[in-house]
Amino acid sequence: MRALLNLLDRFVALPAMICVRLHEIVARKVFGVPSNIPQCLEWELFLLLVFLTLGYGHVRGAHVRVDIIRDRLRPPMPDRIELVGLLYQGAMIKGAMPFGLGLLLPAALVAALRNLSRRRGKD
Repeated sequence: MRALLNLLDRFVALPAMICVRLHEIVARKVFGVPSNIPQCLEWELFLLLVFLTLGYGHVRGAHVRVDIIRDRLRPPMPDRIELVGLLYQGAMIKGAMPFGLGLLLPAALVAALRNLSRRRGKD
């Protein structure tokens, strides 16, 4: 898994984000043609990279936390704080991702069915 993430980071996502950013800068500054498409593409690539590495970083303990405070607490307390943080993130923030993706699936099906019905109406 680590090799796949390193490959994705080094040879796919980061270089693609750099190329998209350079294209956007050249199009805007040199040719005077601003476009939102490269910026949207850059965000999509960034989110892909973040979502692919969230679970890996969390399992390996590489996620962000305040270790300065955590290291000063007595043994049961850091684990309790970690549990509360995980439950809060899982319920509020990260819980919204599957909910949003769950809403995306029916919306995509409706859009596909509308597209098919329009095509059949033209034939």
